[in-house]
Amino acid sequence: MLAKRVTAPGLRRAFFSVLQLATSFPRPVGDSSNPQTHGFPVEVRIIPNATVDAVIYNPHSAAGEQALVLEIVRVAREEIDRGALIVGTSCGFLGAYQTLIAQQLSVPFLSSSLEYLSNLNPVIDLSNGVLGILTFDAQVLGNAEWFKRIAPARFAMAGLPKSGHLYRVISNNEIVLNSELAQQDVMFAAMELMQAAKSQFDLPLSAVLFECTNLGPYRQAIQDTLGCPVIDYNLLMAQAWASVIFSQQCR
Repeated sequence: MLAKRVTAPGLRRAFFSVLQLATSFPRPVGDSSNPQTHGFPVEVRIIPNATVDAVIYNPHSAAGEQALVLEIVRVAREEIDRGALIVGTSCGFLGAYQTLIAQQLSVPFLSSSLEYLSNLNPVIDLSNGVLGILTFDAQVLGNAEWFKRIAPARFAMAGLPKSGHLYRVISNNEIVLNSELAQQDVMFAAMELMQAAKSQFDLPLSAVLFECTNLGPYRQAIQDTLGCPVIDYNLLMAQAWASVIFSQQCR
């Protein structure tokens, strides 16, 4: 996925472009769309009309999906012209369009942390444990055909509580976020994840992967509580950036 050669930016500022859904809810440090989260240059660009409802919940007609992909590609190409060495997103559900979008761009495209699934085996031993996937909405992701094609053989999944604060803030695009309540919601989902691994496989969690890019602020708390590695989109962004910079320096 990161093998594409990119054009050196010359005097332009090289950066990682995050294409964000058309939302304005708060994004504290740790959220993938907050440039202060990262130790490398990140710029955020809004995808017009790509609301949470439109991307995750509304059934898309073929025409609707095509319009969304075309808009993402258009914005991504503008960002590449400005100096973006990698293009990413702010929503793991855009993994549905990974291949379709990536093949139209001249730089690497990283749609979702779920793209990391194919690289897990050499990194984390899942032979005696379960991969946990913590997502914004477990029902929607679990029923998605594109996810079923890339899902590991053994995994447990949990979503944010729909009656909780964080789910409501994201779904309704509210402008006030209570970080303490949000962490409680993520912790609740993590406990559900641990219970699901036990009930489905009678095994512990070997690792947890965050689908949602808004869960990054709570990664350390979840990792400390569950006692296993937690992988989020920020990690993929950092790995992708390091890989592209290294490839340029080796030319």
